[in-house]
Amino acid sequence: MKRILFLLIIGAIYAGSLIWKGEQVKIAKNKDVPTLYRYWQENGTPVYTEKAVERSLSDTIAVTGLRTTGRRVKSLVAPRIASKLSVGAIARITKDNTIYNGKVTFISNQVDELSGLFEIVITFSKNVVTAKSVVVQVEIGHLDRSVVVKREAVSTRGGKPHLYIVKNNLISKKFVSLGGNNDDYYAVSSGVKVGDEIVISDQRYLKDQQKVLVVKRVE
Repeated sequence: MKRILFLLIIGAIYAGSLIWKGEQVKIAKNKDVPTLYRYWQENGTPVYTEKAVERSLSDTIAVTGLRTTGRRVKSLVAPRIASKLSVGAIARITKDNTIYNGKVTFISNQVDELSGLFEIVITFSKNVVTAKSVVVQVEIGHLDRSVVVKREAVSTRGGKPHLYIVKNNLISKKFVSLGGNNDDYYAVSSGVKVGDEIVISDQRYLKDQQKVLVVKRVE
């Protein structure tokens, strides 16, 4: 009799534990656990923005070269690049918040027979304190009263330049035509107007007509 009673007690305890566990599973399933993805769905994906403005812009082209002395950089460029350059053209290197200003002082008259490239020399006003290989922005033109946006606003994924305009917390994907650029800006010849609010943060996961939340950028 005692053995049967003992087994009944053990069975009751086991059954009770199963019922308790089942209730805990129900609670866990019904529990509303907020996730970052859900928060973004409800409130919008956070983005940084900046407005398109009208301003003058120096049109530049990037040239990669090697420092031959502290103040001189030598580069070999393709004929299509050389045709856009001229002796005396303004040049600039931006490195670690330091700007080095210089000018193109030499462009070869003949193409190198082995490489098919033209040699150019850029001379700076002070010693360039950076790696031996440098990227120089050389001015090839000047644009007046252009609509400009930050370079990080424009994406070329898919082969066509595009950006995202924010209006009423929704974004619109706009394909744009670029008219020039420098270190910081693109001049946009079509697709954007002055005052448009443009996304300047990561656009990889954005989609047309997606809800976004504009947040203030912390400097």
